Amino acid sequence: ILAIGLSGIILSHIMHLVFTLPAIFIFLFWAFFSIKDKINFIKNIVFGVALGVLLSSFYLVPAAAYNQFTRAQKESGFSQLYNRNFISFNQLIYSKWGYGPIINNAKNGENSFQLGFAQWISIIVLALLITFKKIPKSYRSLSIDMLFVFAFSIFLMLDYSKFIWSLLIKFTVIDFPYRLLLPTAFIASVCAGIVLINFSKKIQILILFLLIFVALYTNRNHINVNQYTNFPISTYLNIETEITTNTYNEYLPLQANPKLLNKPWNEAVGENLSAFNVKQTTNSLSFELNTPKEATVSAGQFYFPGQNLYVDNKISQFDVDKEGRI
Repeated sequence: ILAIGLSGIILSHIMHLVFTLPAIFIFLFWAFFSIKDKINFIKNIVFGVALGVLLSSFYLVPAAAYNQFTRAQKESGFSQLYNRNFISFNQLIYSKWGYGPIINNAKNGENSFQLGFAQWISIIVLALLITFKKIPKSYRSLSIDMLFVFAFSIFLMLDYSKFIWSLLIKFTVIDFPYRLLLPTAFIASVCAGIVLINFSKKIQILILFLLIFVALYTNRNHINVNQYTNFPISTYLNIETEITTNTYNEYLPLQANPKLLNKPWNEAVGENLSAFNVKQTTNSLSFELNTPKEATVSAGQFYFPGQNLYVDNKISQFDVDKEGRI
């Protein structure tokens, strides 16, 4: 379970692992001091983490090896993204589900940052149980720690925490403060579990179904399409390359000139030549050339370490032009 969960977080978005680590560490420390067989517990954790890393190694190994060759290492746009991606506390309580991306800042965007009523109920009930000392001693420290991380995560999503982000950004790039919605939702789920164990089985079932009902009812509109559109597929594809995860062309190689992407793309660039019989797959680009004399040709392919060039089916040496192409 640990291996699957860890690899799942890594493969969905590795930055989310950074945000969930505090809650995971607190849970592990609590479990370590609560379990009698500590040696076996440590073995399970080490084995689970190792297996999780191995399951996601097909992504982790090349990501670590090739990251240094991408523009993401030198792209300065990320360092200031956090400034316009703080949200308000009211948005965490209730925010409408709109249609459209974040343009200027997260406060006036159409994305919903609502944490969830079932989650808030779980947090409030647990806080009341702690206040009136209704939590068993074995779970008290875990409950307090979880609530602390929850409150601190909420704080980091608000403008008041800008001074902390200005320091963090010097050591690591974390683009959106509202990514902390992930650990807060996770912690709230853990808190719901802690709340349940404080009651008898009959009341547990009642509370469980109540929380499920609240979650389903308050999210009932999310099962519907928010708005139908008649935009052509080409528009969506253009948007995907312009304003989503590749906003700053950060996945391009270091030498690549991103301005070329705004111009008509040619598979072969040079003087007095024509390319035909162009074929492209996920891992190859091939074409035939007509040229009246020996010439220098730039292929419509940015160079990245590991690529090979074949001329007349024979591997050949090549240079990289000033635009970053082969």
